[in-house]
Amino acid sequence: MTDRGELLATATRLFAHAAQAMELAQRNQSAGLAILAEIGAGRGGNCAASDLVRVGHLLATCKERRIRLSGDQHVSEKDAADLIGVARTTLATWRMEGRVPYRRLPGGGIQYAVSDLSFFIGTFSKD
Repeated sequence: MTDRGELLATATRLFAHAAQAMELAQRNQSAGLAILAEIGAGRGGNCAASDLVRVGHLLATCKERRIRLSGDQHVSEKDAADLIGVARTTLATWRMEGRVPYRRLPGGGIQYAVSDLSFFIGTFSKD
């Protein structure tokens, strides 16, 4: 069984492939879903296709809502809260409790990786 860190590292490496597959899925749904299934199968079962679909959905939502992504696919705390549908204060509380990974910028701002948000909301669907 892989640990959370390995899962996130693998998700990050496959992030670009999932984004490409989601774009293809928008153009040709069956072909895009086939690519997502292949990506999931290529991970030896460590990552369900639904995890990749969830990341792709969050990326598509960012694009749709014109949420600014950093070069390495991070979003601001305000945008992250909006993206997962919780109040900013709720997300800040979870961050302070250590429930969701984040990074602090030199100027003091907080950012969350889209892949971390995807993993985090995926834990709720299993509970």
